[in-house]
Amino acid sequence: MFDSKFELKLPLPIIKSQNVLKKTTTLWIFSTSVFCLIFFVNGIIRAGNDPFTFGPRALGIGQIGLMNADVWSVQNNIGSLGWYNKSGVGVSFDNRYNLQALNQIAFSSSITTNKWGNFGIGASRFGAELFNQTRAQLGWAKRFGIASIGIQAQWYQIAAADFPSRNFLIVQFGGMAQLTQKIYFS
Repeated sequence: MFDSKFELKLPLPIIKSQNVLKKTTTLWIFSTSVFCLIFFVNGIIRAGNDPFTFGPRALGIGQIGLMNADVWSVQNNIGSLGWYNKSGVGVSFDNRYNLQALNQIAFSSSITTNKWGNFGIGASRFGAELFNQTRAQLGWAKRFGIASIGIQAQWYQIAAADFPSRNFLIVQFGGMAQLTQKIYFS
């Protein structure tokens, strides 16, 4: 009595609306994901006012030192040191708001060799007796065509009054690539 072969044939306009529904749903999921990512990550990721950004160029553009290839690359981004073709020394002292607790002092030096790449050494201190952060780093960077890569070992100490100081050894990697004449990626 009943045929076991049953097919549901939908008219063509319904099939088209189902494809539009799939595209709309995909677009809604994507836009909601992007909104949530921006909304929730915005509280975590912030630019500027980093106590460990050094150099006049970096401080002059809102404490963004990631893209600058200068002697302060040892402090800011070891990967950009490969683009620096000079040797140099830099010393910095910053007295923020005339408060001793916000003082920072830094030293940075780089040596350029044509064959082995660039070597850098740096040290910095932020704070006073009640709280301070101290860093000392040694790094290497080399340019390969349109890109430069670098590696750095860093000793990092945090000290606060009435608490034991903490010491860390940090290994950092960095890089910078020239995509066009004026566009760099770091």
